[in-house]
Amino acid sequence: MLSVERNVPAELIGLLEKGRYSVHIKGAPGSGKTTLALEMVKGISTGDKTVIYLSSRVSPDRLLDQFPWIGECLNERNILDARRSYLSSDLPRSAIFEYTEQPEFLRSINDRIQQSEKRPVTVIIDSLDAIKTNMNIPLGDTTLESILLELGAKTNTNMIFVSEASENQRLDYLTDAVVRLERGIVKDRLVRKLYLEKLRGGEIKQPFYLFSLKNGRFTIFEPINFPHIKYAPPKLEKSGESMFISTSIQELDKILNGGLRKSTLNLLEVAKGIGLSLIHISEPTRLLSISYAVFCLK
Repeated sequence: MLSVERNVPAELIGLLEKGRYSVHIKGAPGSGKTTLALEMVKGISTGDKTVIYLSSRVSPDRLLDQFPWIGECLNERNILDARRSYLSSDLPRSAIFEYTEQPEFLRSINDRIQQSEKRPVTVIIDSLDAIKTNMNIPLGDTTLESILLELGAKTNTNMIFVSEASENQRLDYLTDAVVRLERGIVKDRLVRKLYLEKLRGGEIKQPFYLFSLKNGRFTIFEPINFPHIKYAPPKLEKSGESMFISTSIQELDKILNGGLRKSTLNLLEVAKGIGLSLIHISEPTRLLSISYAVFCLK
């Protein structure tokens, strides 16, 4: 059974709040990488707008239209348009990001970080593959990523890299955390999964989460952890002393207001794979031969 708990795993939010943390988000197109990255900075934001977003896909206006909820923590001025083929001279200077050479790229990032009065700043590079391609940098060359990580460490800045490949990459070894998103069809239904593959400095309490992208929000589903059923040998009551027979499971006895009523027929519908729990319920009724239980496996 699942319950909607929060937007992103708490493990990630806690580490990003400290600053100078790096995350690599990877997955196939349409898996929710951009939404997750924005949801992460939303989770650590206090309204200070300390986020710098490099977009190689959509314009600043389009991004805010798609994710209007991000406006309180992301200033439009800090959405850098990295779509090389779409840059034009009539756009405001603040909305144009010229990155034809690596030094110019790094200088622009550093300038925006230094302009922020509060820390930590978070830089989202979406996507790293497209930006490196447009700068004619081989995808296997991680020099650019290494420089950005060093810049983040010196300026107390978080670095969030978004890439399109799902397989293992050299960047996985450089960043503090690796998050992989996956989507698939199970019984004619779309299922989305988030895998925490690496979490340096933190404990991976759960290796993967199911999530949804409903209404443009990234929302994870947390499993409900039911208490472990404790087995207690049934108490054999003398005739006339009690109207009920214990099921030998204290939690179930409470639900039944005392147990199975004597001289009654009880239908219990249970799922496959419940193991010894079924024996614990059926054994006392078989021994006492006073109350009967019929089990129906789903």
